[in-house]
Amino acid sequence: MPVIELDKRLHAYRPDLADARLRGRVQAAQFSAGEIRVLAAPIAGLHREPRFDARQSTQALMGELMRVFDAREGWAWVQLETDGYVGYISEDMLTAPGKPATHRVAVPSTFMFPGPDIKAQPVTVLPMNAALAVVKEDEKFATLANGQFAIREHVKPQGNYERDFVEVAERSLHVPYLWGGKSVMGLDCSGLVQLSLEAAIARGLNNLAP
Repeated sequence: MPVIELDKRLHAYRPDLADARLRGRVQAAQFSAGEIRVLAAPIAGLHREPRFDARQSTQALMGELMRVFDAREGWAWVQLETDGYVGYISEDMLTAPGKPATHRVAVPSTFMFPGPDIKAQPVTVLPMNAALAVVKEDEKFATLANGQFAIREHVKPQGNYERDFVEVAERSLHVPYLWGGKSVMGLDCSGLVQLSLEAAIARGLNNLAP
């Protein structure tokens, strides 16, 4: 029987280590079930090798879950739970899962503030589809589980999706091209489609890896 080589962009296996779910399908010195982690940074590149100058395959957005199979020298070898991409991500951007996300960023980008004041210096910029745990809302602000604040009108409850993914895509007119990009800071073709569909349908239902 011929051996069918699996796509390493979508299947976590190396000669020394592989996803336990691939046991019997690939050869590896060890197998691991991995550990679930969540992205704590607004956005992070998933690289093909454990170097910042290595080619970026895609990007993970805040709140995105991933399975970590190996971590060493500041890099984690992971598989994203949303679309299945495999690669290396900076380990210090990951944390153990906490309060589940309740909302998502529903505009091209928004600020996260240290307090309920739009005149405050923002802590960071959040991209569309970043997943947030909101613990309280008032007329102007959503209070996040991490103690920060977001503009209430810029976030929507999980499950409250856009009706037209084409209209979502049109919001990204004139965004610069970035290989593997998935935000208003830079997009590629598959990133644009993924970003738009994830805003319009439940995350996890689509697998748009090339």
